[in-house]
Amino acid sequence: MAERMSRAQRNEQILASADDLVFELGLESLNMQLLAERAGVSRQTLYQHFTGTDDVLRELFDRSFQTMMAGLPPTSPDQDLTSRVLERTAYIFSMDDHLHRMLSSAFFATPHDHHAKFVVRAKLLKLLDDNWIVPLVERGISPDLAISTVTTVFGSILLYRTLINEGSLSMESAQRQIVRLIEILVAP
Repeated sequence: MAERMSRAQRNEQILASADDLVFELGLESLNMQLLAERAGVSRQTLYQHFTGTDDVLRELFDRSFQTMMAGLPPTSPDQDLTSRVLERTAYIFSMDDHLHRMLSSAFFATPHDHHAKFVVRAKLLKLLDDNWIVPLVERGISPDLAISTVTTVFGSILLYRTLINEGSLSMESAQRQIVRLIEILVAP
């Protein structure tokens, strides 16, 4: 007779199945019926763990964000902005494809997307605020321009990563373009 799973183990099983489905079919294809089938549980069991797809996605996005945060290299307060951005760029370029896809999906969220994307997007923007926006404001750049600049640079980094994966852009070329973009956007 098979041993019963604990609530935590069942939760992990469901999330692993959801993660696989999202990676295979995309975020928009995730639904509770498909997830129950993939996880090998009834819909009733699934709803005992999660209230719906937003709840599942929120957990997946939070995990992706935590994974990203755990891997970020520390920065030095005296490090210049370009070096700081390039260091973060190198980290983003080295992320596994699944983590990159989840974070990109959250960063480029639209009003029609799942609420869970916006939760992670807010966390990403807070991270960017602490590491990139504040130093720009301290240099005398207006907060609105700093936010626009950082959003543009970070979005470009995520898109360049996709192009690198497709073989359409080399990492060296992407880094040169990021440096040039920073120079243009923060020029006095």
